[in-house]
Formats: sequence, C-alpha cells, structure tokens
Amino acid sequence: MTSNDDTTELFLNEAAKGWQRYHTVFERCSIEEQNRHLDAEGNVDSFNTSHVHWLGPDRAICFATLDDGTQWINCRRDDYAFWVGRNDKAEPWRLNALMKTADLQASDYTSRALRRSFYPDFLFRQDSLLDAIEKPYFQLLSVEHDPTDNFSKLYKIVFDYEHPYQRTGGDCHYNWVQKGTLWLDADNCWVIVRSQFELLLNHGKREWREMKFEFDRQSYRDVHLPVRCYHYDLNADWQREFNELQYVQEFRRMDVDELDLQTMKLTHYGFGEPNFRPSKPTVEIHVEAHPEIQTDQQTTVPFTVRNTGDDEVDIIRVAAC
Repeated sequence: MTSNDDTTELFLNEAAKGWQRYHTVFERCSIEEQNRHLDAEGNVDSFNTSHVHWLGPDRAICFATLDDGTQWINCRRDDYAFWVGRNDKAEPWRLNALMKTADLQASDYTSRALRRSFYPDFLFRQDSLLDAIEKPYFQLLSVEHDPTDNFSKLYKIVFDYEHPYQRTGGDCHYNWVQKGTLWLDADNCWVIVRSQFELLLNHGKREWREMKFEFDRQSYRDVHLPVRCYHYDLNADWQREFNELQYVQEFRRMDVDELDLQTMKLTHYGFGEPNFRPSKPTVEIHVEAHPEIQTDQQTTVPFTVRNTGDDEVDIIRVAAC
C-alpha cells in the first residue's frame, strides 16, 4: 500500500469526475434488481424485485414488488413526479405523493427511491459520493493505493463522517454512516468495490456493516455496471469473526424498450392528470412620503392599490422610501 500527498491529490482531482461519469451513464439505462433476504441458515426467506428505467436526467420510473405482494411505483417525468402504491394487485392504487418536478428535492421520497436503486456511487442510502464529500462533517483521513489481482487501480479511502442522529420521516432522510473505509476502483469511475462502515441507529445503537460489489465483465458505454451486491453484518469483533451475510442484490441491465411509456402517466393508475395552480406574482409598492410630513409623528397617508393585470396578486409589500 502507498499513501502520500500525490495519492490524495489524485483522488481529490479525479474521483468526482468518475462519479459524475458513472451517474451520467446510469441515467441512460434500465436495471432489474432482485433483493434476496436470508435467514440464519442462509436460506432465502423473502424476495423483492424492482425495475428502474432511466430515460434521462429528469425522467425515470421504478416498479417495486415486495415478497408480501405490496407494490410501489415511483415516477419522475419532465413536468411532475408521483408515488403510488397498493397492498395487493386486486386493490386500487393509492396516490401517496405528487409534486412538480421543478419542486422535487433530493430528500423527497420519489427522488430517493430512484437515486438509491443502483448505487456503487453512494456512500450509503441517501448520500451519493458526490454529495457526501461536500458535506461539512466529511473528513478524508487517508488515501492508499491498495491493488489486488482483480483491481490494479484500487484505492483504500478511510473517512470520518461523524454527525448527530437526526430522526426524520421514518429515518428516510437521515444518513446513518458515521465513519468507515471504502475501496474504490479508479479504472471504473472510482465506484465502490467494497465498503465497511459504522452506522448510528435509533436510541444511539451503533452497528458495523459491509458491502461487496461484483461487476459485469462487459462494459456499457465504457463503464462496468454491478451485477451483484452482498450485504454483511459485522459484529464487535468483526476483524476476527465470520461476517454474517444479510442479503444479496442481483442486477440485470434491461432494454429500455421493455418500458410502456403509458405507465409514466397518472391516468394509467386511475387518477387524473395534475393541473398545478400557477404561482401568484408578488407586487412591491414603494410610497414616497410628502415632504411636509414629520417622520416623528403618527401620520396616516391614504393610498389606493389597483391590480390592472390578469394575474391574481398573492402578496403586496409596501415600503416607505
């Protein structure tokens, strides 16, 4: 292993470009994901499937089916985004969220469900590596060249990400990672090959986890996409004890032609198309005081405001000048 200023500078100069490249390629492909949860003996005890279709930076849809029959669909169009769900195929769809795409934030459920579906460029759950490294509490502790037989340009990144627990809507907005180690492949957009990290969970509980990715030998637009991800629990003696396998994710790249574009409309699920009310303009009026009026006296100056346009005025702010 080697660690020096040149290695750190290489990481800081090149990694963000690689993550952006991976993100751009990802936003032009369709992925099937199968999530296999395991019991203590290693047998599959649940099975979840999702399909994510990216049609560009602002257009994507994710279909998810859980082992209990629950279905979720998250969609982002050019004009609006929505989240619908139902507990069984026989039930009608429920509209859980609807918003203008222009108002969509990274913390919104629809955006999160799409962004985190295929994530070797994510630190964990909510923060992409591009997001995380810009956070004020992210500290880069060391960068080492740590090659293996399979990865000649593998880099080991040790980081600190300590920040307070912040409970928000079902913990969906909170990144639990507090510190850890990443192994990044500089030959493949600096995406994560392996990671070990400490999580700060509810009630102050801390746990160590590990993820290992396997990648397709064939490249897609000069980028190797993952085909499998293993998730492990690491106990307090994880450096000496066997790692307990939690679950496995399988990924398969699909043809975008498998997507029916009608599924990206609310009418497909029994709802009307949204008609968002346009925002009202804000009018600011400056009133010039008469020179004879003394500023230290309580004086009322009458004036009339008339709206001669077609738009409804939402706010009127009056400022003396």
